[in-house]
Amino acid sequence: MTRHRESFHDLDAMTRLFGRWNGSFLQLSRGQFAAEAGVAQGRKLRCFQVQANQHVRTLGGADGTTCTLIPVTGPLGECCWQQRRVAAGEVILRGCDIPYDASIEPDAKVTALLVSEHRLREAHQSLMGREIARRLSGWHSLQVAPVRVPRLLTRAGEFLAASASTTVGAAVCEDACLRELVACIADGPAEIRPLASRAALVKTALEFLHSTLNRPVSSLEICQAVRANDRTLRLAFQERFDVGPVAYQRILRMHAVRRALKSREMRSVREAAMIFGFTRLGSFAAEYRIHFGERPSETLGSRPSGG
Repeated sequence: MTRHRESFHDLDAMTRLFGRWNGSFLQLSRGQFAAEAGVAQGRKLRCFQVQANQHVRTLGGADGTTCTLIPVTGPLGECCWQQRRVAAGEVILRGCDIPYDASIEPDAKVTALLVSEHRLREAHQSLMGREIARRLSGWHSLQVAPVRVPRLLTRAGEFLAASASTTVGAAVCEDACLRELVACIADGPAEIRPLASRAALVKTALEFLHSTLNRPVSSLEICQAVRANDRTLRLAFQERFDVGPVAYQRILRMHAVRRALKSREMRSVREAAMIFGFTRLGSFAAEYRIHFGERPSETLGSRPSGG
């Protein structure tokens, strides 16, 4: 078993904690990013625990083999999961065929347990004496017994705390986690929650915004692209991200500049800013510092030197 816990002040650095995970983070709120994150990797499952001080959108691809289960506590009930709201006391089940998409509020602690569908079915057969009746594809909210979420969080905490040197103890903690996951699935029923209001509109708008990162866009232009009125569009984005569509696109462009500044191709802040449509460099630098807690020149200077 391997275990790792670390404090982070950079979203990109935190991404590396997740190894080969095909995903990314987007900071939606303003301020210096700070997070505590831990990971435990056993023979049968992985456990991640993250708590950040900013509003963060998490996006990840489906790998076709791994299911994710997330117990929902009070603060997580305020977050948006796969464009849906869930209630505290439920357990999110994300099948291996669907991308990960979550909008996590500041200071909410996320505990996620990842296990292959094959392993989960095998464990269910062994412990329950029968096959899993439901599909493990798609996105579900498991309506579990009241004791399940606290128990699952306790077992996950023990697994995360298990020392890498005590192999037997770590294996016991891992099996205890797996038993709780099986119990959650056995409890049922599973509900496919309806999409959050106006979710389809947000999806269409996001596709347009991602295609226009080289320049700022106006609310009129977005409304015409998605064929929706301004009020409906703003409410849809506020419901999902706590910012309007124009502000969200500006955040996307600032993140694009940040990635460019960290690459070895960019020679100056001006060059990176201009690529993504920031022409007033003084205003951009001030806004960048407010959003990320550092000047763009500091981001440029912090990148690794070429070898």
